Amino acid sequence: MAPQKLGTVRIIAGRHRGRRISVPEDNVRPTGDRVREAMFNVLAHNSWRGATLPAGARVLDAFAGTGALGFEALSRGAAEVMFLETDARTRKALGRTIDELDEAKRAYVLPRDATNPGPPIGKQRFDLMFADAPYGTGLGVIAIDVCARFGWLTNGAVVVLELDGTDPFEPPRDFTVVDDRSYGRTRLVFLEYTAT
Repeated sequence: MAPQKLGTVRIIAGRHRGRRISVPEDNVRPTGDRVREAMFNVLAHNSWRGATLPAGARVLDAFAGTGALGFEALSRGAAEVMFLETDARTRKALGRTIDELDEAKRAYVLPRDATNPGPPIGKQRFDLMFADAPYGTGLGVIAIDVCARFGWLTNGAVVVLELDGTDPFEPPRDFTVVDDRSYGRTRLVFLEYTAT
Protein backbone atom coordinates (compact mmCIF):
# COMPACT_ATOMS: atom_id res chain seq x y z
CA MET A 1 0.00 0.00 0.00
CA ALA A 2 1.35 3.44 -0.93
CA PRO A 3 1.87 5.91 1.92
CA GLN A 4 -1.08 8.17 2.54
CA LYS A 5 -0.75 11.71 1.21
CA LEU A 6 -1.49 14.44 3.73
CA GLY A 7 -2.70 17.98 3.26
CA THR A 8 -3.74 20.62 5.79
CA VAL A 9 -6.80 22.63 6.69
CA ARG A 10 -6.56 25.81 8.76
CA ILE A 11 -8.77 26.61 11.74
CA ILE A 12 -10.11 30.09 11.03
CA ALA A 13 -11.09 31.61 14.39
CA GLY A 14 -11.23 31.11 18.14
CA ARG A 15 -8.81 29.60 20.61
CA HIS A 16 -7.12 27.39 17.96
CA ARG A 17 -7.06 30.10 15.28
CA GLY A 18 -4.35 29.52 12.69
CA ARG A 19 -3.65 25.93 13.76
CA ARG A 20 -3.42 23.45 10.92
CA ILE A 21 -5.19 20.10 10.78
CA SER A 22 -3.40 17.31 8.89
CA VAL A 23 -5.83 15.53 6.64
CA PRO A 24 -5.64 12.60 4.20
CA GLU A 25 -5.95 13.98 0.68
CA ASP A 26 -7.17 10.84 -1.03
CA ASN A 27 -10.49 10.19 0.68
CA VAL A 28 -11.89 13.44 2.06
CA ARG A 29 -13.20 16.75 0.73
CA PRO A 30 -12.79 19.47 3.36
CA THR A 31 -15.15 22.42 3.45
CA GLY A 32 -13.20 25.40 2.11
CA ASP A 33 -12.16 28.31 4.33
CA ARG A 34 -14.55 30.80 2.71
CA VAL A 35 -17.58 28.51 3.07
CA ARG A 36 -16.64 27.55 6.64
CA GLU A 37 -16.27 31.21 7.63
CA ALA A 38 -19.66 32.01 6.08
CA MET A 39 -21.27 29.02 7.82
CA PHE A 40 -20.02 30.04 11.25
CA ASN A 41 -20.98 33.67 10.66
CA VAL A 42 -24.56 32.58 9.95
CA LEU A 43 -24.57 30.42 13.10
CA ALA A 44 -23.13 33.20 15.26
CA HIS A 45 -25.46 35.94 14.03
CA ASN A 46 -28.64 33.99 13.39
CA SER A 47 -32.03 35.55 14.02
CA TRP A 48 -33.98 32.29 14.17
CA ARG A 49 -32.24 30.70 17.15
CA GLY A 50 -31.78 33.65 19.45
CA ALA A 51 -28.45 32.26 20.71
CA THR A 52 -24.94 32.41 19.34
CA LEU A 53 -23.76 29.07 18.02
CA PRO A 54 -21.61 27.08 18.54
CA ALA A 55 -20.85 28.63 21.98
CA GLY A 56 -21.71 26.07 24.65
CA ALA A 57 -23.26 23.66 22.14
CA ARG A 58 -22.81 19.92 22.01
CA VAL A 59 -21.90 19.24 18.38
CA LEU A 60 -22.29 16.17 16.17
CA ASP A 61 -19.96 16.20 13.16
CA ALA A 62 -21.41 13.48 10.92
CA PHE A 63 -19.29 12.38 7.93
CA ALA A 64 -16.43 13.94 9.91
CA GLY A 65 -13.68 13.49 7.33
CA THR A 66 -11.05 16.12 8.13
CA GLY A 67 -12.96 17.20 11.22
CA ALA A 68 -12.63 20.81 10.05
CA LEU A 69 -16.21 21.69 11.01
CA GLY A 70 -16.04 20.06 14.42
CA PHE A 71 -12.62 21.47 15.26
CA GLU A 72 -13.74 24.92 14.14
CA ALA A 73 -16.75 24.58 16.46
CA LEU A 74 -14.49 23.57 19.36
CA SER A 75 -12.22 26.51 18.66
CA ARG A 76 -15.23 28.84 18.73
CA GLY A 77 -16.53 27.63 22.09
CA ALA A 78 -18.50 24.42 21.59
CA ALA A 79 -18.79 22.41 24.80
CA GLU A 80 -17.94 19.13 23.06
CA VAL A 81 -17.82 17.48 19.65
CA MET A 82 -18.58 13.91 18.61
CA PHE A 83 -17.07 12.94 15.25
CA LEU A 84 -18.77 10.11 13.33
CA GLU A 85 -16.37 8.52 10.84
CA THR A 86 -16.30 5.05 9.25
CA ASP A 87 -12.84 5.15 7.62
CA ALA A 88 -10.11 3.83 9.96
CA ARG A 89 -7.30 5.96 8.50
CA THR A 90 -9.39 9.09 8.76
CA ARG A 91 -10.31 8.25 12.37
CA LYS A 92 -6.62 7.91 13.15
CA ALA A 93 -5.95 11.37 11.67
CA LEU A 94 -8.83 12.81 13.73
CA GLY A 95 -7.35 11.26 16.87
CA ARG A 96 -3.95 12.82 16.14
CA THR A 97 -5.53 16.24 15.73
CA ILE A 98 -7.48 15.88 18.98
CA ASP A 99 -4.19 15.13 20.75
CA GLU A 100 -2.32 17.96 19.02
CA LEU A 101 -5.01 20.46 20.02
CA ASP A 102 -5.19 19.03 23.56
CA GLU A 103 -8.95 18.51 23.20
CA ALA A 104 -9.27 14.91 24.46
CA LYS A 105 -11.70 16.02 27.18
CA ARG A 106 -14.08 17.66 24.70
CA ALA A 107 -13.71 15.70 21.44
CA TYR A 108 -14.50 12.07 20.66
CA VAL A 109 -14.37 9.89 17.55
CA LEU A 110 -16.99 7.20 17.08
CA PRO A 111 -16.69 4.57 14.30
CA ARG A 112 -20.31 4.74 13.17
CA ASP A 113 -22.05 5.36 9.88
CA ALA A 114 -24.04 8.60 10.07
CA THR A 115 -26.80 7.07 7.93
CA ASN A 116 -27.22 4.18 10.39
CA PRO A 117 -25.69 5.27 13.70
CA GLY A 118 -27.84 3.23 16.05
CA PRO A 119 -28.82 4.77 19.38
CA PRO A 120 -26.61 7.44 20.97
CA ILE A 121 -24.32 6.53 23.84
CA GLY A 122 -26.16 6.95 27.13
CA LYS A 123 -28.39 10.01 27.18
CA GLN A 124 -26.13 12.06 24.95
CA ARG A 125 -27.97 14.51 22.66
CA PHE A 126 -26.62 17.21 20.37
CA ASP A 127 -27.64 20.85 19.86
CA LEU A 128 -25.81 21.35 16.56
CA MET A 129 -25.15 18.86 13.75
CA PHE A 130 -22.99 19.19 10.66
CA ALA A 131 -23.91 16.91 7.75
CA ASP A 132 -21.32 17.25 4.99
CA ALA A 133 -21.79 14.02 3.03
CA PRO A 134 -20.21 13.30 -0.35
CA TYR A 135 -21.90 15.48 -2.97
CA GLY A 136 -24.56 13.92 -5.16
CA THR A 137 -25.31 11.00 -2.81
CA GLY A 138 -28.28 12.28 -0.79
CA LEU A 139 -26.65 10.75 2.30
CA GLY A 140 -26.67 14.00 4.28
CA VAL A 141 -30.48 14.19 4.21
CA ILE A 142 -30.72 10.53 5.17
CA ALA A 143 -28.29 11.06 8.06
CA ILE A 144 -30.12 14.00 9.62
CA ASP A 145 -33.43 12.16 9.40
CA VAL A 146 -32.02 8.93 10.87
CA CYS A 147 -30.04 10.70 13.61
CA ALA A 148 -33.23 12.50 14.66
CA ARG A 149 -35.23 9.22 14.69
CA PHE A 150 -32.55 7.49 16.81
CA GLY A 151 -32.61 10.37 19.31
CA TRP A 152 -29.22 11.99 18.67
CA LEU A 153 -30.66 15.54 18.46
CA THR A 154 -32.14 17.79 21.12
CA ASN A 155 -35.51 19.39 20.48
CA GLY A 156 -34.65 22.66 18.70
CA ALA A 157 -31.28 21.39 17.43
CA VAL A 158 -29.78 23.20 14.46
CA VAL A 159 -28.46 21.19 11.51
CA VAL A 160 -26.18 22.51 8.79
CA LEU A 161 -26.45 20.45 5.61
CA GLU A 162 -23.80 20.97 2.94
CA LEU A 163 -24.80 20.07 -0.60
CA ASP A 164 -23.69 20.54 -4.15
CA GLY A 165 -25.74 23.40 -5.59
CA THR A 166 -27.30 21.00 -8.12
CA ASP A 167 -28.34 18.37 -5.56
CA PRO A 168 -32.12 18.00 -5.08
CA PHE A 169 -33.30 18.67 -1.54
CA GLU A 170 -36.46 18.27 0.51
CA PRO A 171 -36.28 18.67 4.30
CA PRO A 172 -37.14 15.53 6.27
CA ARG A 173 -40.21 15.47 8.51
CA ASP A 174 -39.84 17.58 11.67
CA PHE A 175 -37.15 19.79 10.09
CA THR A 176 -37.74 23.41 9.07
CA VAL A 177 -35.40 25.32 6.75
CA VAL A 178 -34.37 28.52 8.56
CA ASP A 179 -31.70 29.71 6.13
CA ASP A 180 -30.39 28.64 2.73
CA ARG A 181 -27.27 30.07 1.11
CA SER A 182 -25.06 29.32 -1.88
CA TYR A 183 -21.33 29.96 -2.23
CA GLY A 184 -20.20 29.02 -5.71
CA ARG A 185 -20.88 25.31 -6.12
CA THR A 186 -21.64 24.80 -2.43
CA ARG A 187 -25.09 25.16 -0.89
CA LEU A 188 -25.55 25.43 2.88
CA VAL A 189 -29.01 24.63 4.24
CA PHE A 190 -29.66 25.50 7.89
CA LEU A 191 -32.48 23.54 9.50
CA GLU A 192 -34.12 23.45 12.89
CA TYR A 193 -35.42 20.20 14.36
CA THR A 194 -38.67 20.11 16.28
CA ALA A 195 -39.37 16.74 17.86
CA THR A 196 -42.93 15.45 17.56
